[in-house]
Amino acid sequence: ILVYIAISAVIALIASPIILFLKQKLKFPNTLAVIFTMLFFIGIFTGLISMFIPLIIEQGQNLSLLNIDQLQTNIQDLIIQINEYFLAKGVNVLDELKHADLFKNITAIPNLLNSVIGTLGSLSIGLFSVLFITFFLMKDTQIMESSIYVLVSDKSENKLKKSLTTINHLLSRYFIGLVFQISILFVIYTITLLIFGIENAVVIAFLCALLNLIPY
Repeated sequence: ILVYIAISAVIALIASPIILFLKQKLKFPNTLAVIFTMLFFIGIFTGLISMFIPLIIEQGQNLSLLNIDQLQTNIQDLIIQINEYFLAKGVNVLDELKHADLFKNITAIPNLLNSVIGTLGSLSIGLFSVLFITFFLMKDTQIMESSIYVLVSDKSENKLKKSLTTINHLLSRYFIGLVFQISILFVIYTITLLIFGIENAVVIAFLCALLNLIPY
């Protein structure tokens, strides 16, 4: 839950200038501005995910073109050659494989499937939780601050308010700066890769731009 709150807080900080612009310049009501901003972020996230779909489809088509029969024949020939080599050394590999219990770990397959399904379920719950928390953090920016004020004395409350205001402003500018940096690098990488005719240039450019966050 703390991780969800932290992610939601970062998104809310990035979204705060957009909400202020909609409320002050375009005279949007607070709730409508938050909903519009949420839809904007969801659209960006959906667009990023959709970039990887053609790549996944292409790899699936490549796998579908694989000649399974030829692959099986090549593997059988390879096993025969390996066995002949070891027979010359006095070791019968095929006989050893017959006595080996190759299916003792067969339960690992359903366990793996359960793990994959569980991970997908956790990601879905996490995504919904982040959206839910982010909406309320953007709708009422005082939620987090009010919970912090409870932990301090009345004498320190004014100082804390000033500090939190400064921190929110600086963090908001910081995260927005990172977003701009990623966007600029993404454009530069995309143009460069397209000039050299690299396949899946957009996906590669996005991943390279995202990796620039590692030093931060």
